[in-house]
Amino acid sequence: MEASLARRWDPLQDLFEAGGEVSRLLGTAESAMKGVWSPAVDILETPEKFQIIVELPGVQTADVDITVENDVLTLKGDRRFAEPINQEAYRRVERRYGPFGRRIALPPKCDSTKINATMSNGLLTIEVPKMEQAKPQRIEVRSTD
Repeated sequence: MEASLARRWDPLQDLFEAGGEVSRLLGTAESAMKGVWSPAVDILETPEKFQIIVELPGVQTADVDITVENDVLTLKGDRRFAEPINQEAYRRVERRYGPFGRRIALPPKCDSTKINATMSNGLLTIEVPKMEQAKPQRIEVRSTD
């Protein structure tokens, strides 16, 4: 066996790695039990704006709430089952339902007073324009003589 492939067995290291994996799994289960999930997000930047695209299939616009405070955009909402269900009828539910939330820190160069949000085909698009840069201004010096 090559020396680069050989690894000395360290039972304590294996125990720590297993403990970390269990913690990760329990953390995922804990957030699932709380019922709050985070939708997937893409953020694009152009010279004029930031564009935040949020994956929200099956969510109605009335069930989405967007706020901005202290340069943090907060997205909250609820994805509900389309029709009343008998939970025993389901064999597997992999899609997330219930309340969701996401917080996104905005750079200080954003103009949070002009944010625009639209929803189409399960995608929420939030456009955050950038502030216009202050243009240099020439100041004339006058003589008081």
